[in-house]
Parts: sequence; structure tokens; C-alpha cells
Amino acid sequence: MDSMSVKKCLRSEARWYMDVYEKEKNMNPSLLQPVKVVEEYGVTTKLTFARDRLVKSFLWNVGIAYEHQYTRCSEWLTKVMNFVLIINDIYDVYGSLDELELFTDAVE
Repeated sequence: MDSMSVKKCLRSEARWYMDVYEKEKNMNPSLLQPVKVVEEYGVTTKLTFARDRLVKSFLWNVGIAYEHQYTRCSEWLTKVMNFVLIINDIYDVYGSLDELELFTDAVE
């Protein structure tokens, strides 16, 4: 099985677990909120070359800002970290040298 097929299988399995968890009576909506934001912006469907590392970003940031009073900080750190990882994938996977030079100029 190639890596793209594995990625699709893992994504559909994760989607199934999220749907099941969402129906639990003791479900914590803040755990699903970052996923809903990424789906809302269409990151996983529009940027198919980018790795979906939202959970990794979220857990990394919860380790930094784990107390309840820092929930908003953790949400923003997750968004920023995910954005940085997507930009990293643009440089690593997607663009040609000429395109990346233009992209770098635009970002600067």
C-alpha cells in the first residue's frame, strides 16, 4: 500500500472516531473544536500535499498551556503551529525552486 493510500485510510478512521466521540454524552466540545476549524477552512481537502498534523499540534500546545485558564492560548498556539507545519510542507513537498522564491518574497 502506498503512503497516500495509508494516509487516506488513517484519515477516514480518525473521522469515524471523531463522529462517534461527538455523540458521547460526556463529550468535551473543546477537543473537537480545532478539527472543526480545519474542516471549515478546507485545509485537508484543498492542500492534499500537506500532512494533517492537527492532533500533534494540539497535544504539543496543551503541554505548554495545560491549565484551563490558558485554553484560548492553547487554541491559538495550535492554529499557529498547524499553519507553520503547512508552510513547512509547502517548502518540503510542493513547490519548485522558482515558485518557492516567489512564495518567500510574498511571505516576507
